[in-house]
Amino acid sequence: MHSKERTFFGMFPLVLAACALVTAGCDKTTSSEERINAGLKAAGVSKSTLGKVAGAVTIDGKTLEEAGFPSRDFVAILYDLKNPPSTKNPLLFTLINPDGTFEFSTYDKGDGVPVGSYMLLFDALKFSRAPKREYHEPDRLKDLYNDPDKSPFPIEVKEPGKTDYQFDLVLEGKEKGTPGPKAVAKIDLGG
Repeated sequence: MHSKERTFFGMFPLVLAACALVTAGCDKTTSSEERINAGLKAAGVSKSTLGKVAGAVTIDGKTLEEAGFPSRDFVAILYDLKNPPSTKNPLLFTLINPDGTFEFSTYDKGDGVPVGSYMLLFDALKFSRAPKREYHEPDRLKDLYNDPDKSPFPIEVKEPGKTDYQFDLVLEGKEKGTPGPKAVAKIDLGG
């Protein structure tokens, strides 16, 4: 789907702005946790219970570099089928490192995502800065792993989470898939 409801930023800019305003008055001894809590309070948003989601992905048994995929365009996405992405519920995604490792973050680096049921998706989209900052199709994973209705990777996130997920995406010998209406073909980064 190519609409604005697939954007990463929903309430996130509001929370960031509130965090910036609150932290502007804080001294250097204020912890990251205190700044986050103050920013959430200022934005009128409650903090979610999180579970870690981290691991590694390969393509046909090879690292991303060996398989010829630049990591800056390779993303992992958590899609909640019961609560699809919208302006109030941003799409959860993270970039995948050149060695194939990834970790999801909500409030702080690697802290995880809200507990719940998700479908894990993978996209190898193209990043562009103009006319706006976004990741867009074509998906170089042949549209085989970007549709939540067809994903072979259901993830149940619980506290404290899991950091050793391993996924091997099979492309060799596969025909291009046909993405459904919920397939993530674009990620709007705003601005």
